[in-house]
Amino acid sequence: MEMIFSLLGTEFGKAVAFGLAAIAAFFGVVLKSRADGRAQERAKQDKASLDALRERTATDDTIQNVPADERRKRLAGWVPDDKR
Repeated sequence: MEMIFSLLGTEFGKAVAFGLAAIAAFFGVVLKSRADGRAQERAKQDKASLDALRERTATDDTIQNVPADERRKRLAGWVPDDKR
């Protein structure tokens, strides 16, 4: 430990310490930006999922409010003719 302190007392030791601190700061910034990017992408996917859920709920509500015969006619178009 004493050797480290004596090395830090020299110009070379100070330069090495400064270089290591700069490298550590650089990697800190890189890791922070990656975490921010992940969070941003997660938020974008959550918003898309919520929008899809809202659209599906609106569609389900619309279908639910249609009379049974009309609903059957509308939904029949989604089934291929060879499957009926």
